[in-house]
Amino acid sequence: MSPIISVISPEVTDKLIDLHDINAINWVDDTFNTDHTDRYDYVFITTDNRGANAEALAHFKELNIPVNIADNPDECDFHMPAVIIDDESGAMISISTDGENPTKTKRIREKKLEAWIASGGLEDL
Repeated sequence: MSPIISVISPEVTDKLIDLHDINAINWVDDTFNTDHTDRYDYVFITTDNRGANAEALAHFKELNIPVNIADNPDECDFHMPAVIIDDESGAMISISTDGENPTKTKRIREKKLEAWIASGGLEDL
């Protein structure tokens, strides 16, 4: 069973439109409102509108749905690590600051990826 991924946004990227066109995601062409109820298992709130983010956070927290909110890591119920994948070896490395500093996590990932590529990946280990 594949997860059902829904994106609630009046605008999406071309990549998301492509995914929608092949039924890989559900696109709800709308802004967030409280009619978006408890049909979700997890929610990622990633708008550039802090007021809308706070409203969505309060709504989903009230429904006891785990939330990851991009502009407020302290309010997150879960965090996503930065991931480096080596296709040749199938290895994966995850980097996380447990939501404390997502920017630092991204910088570490970028530096480690550069070093990994410069060293030839994991094939020589």
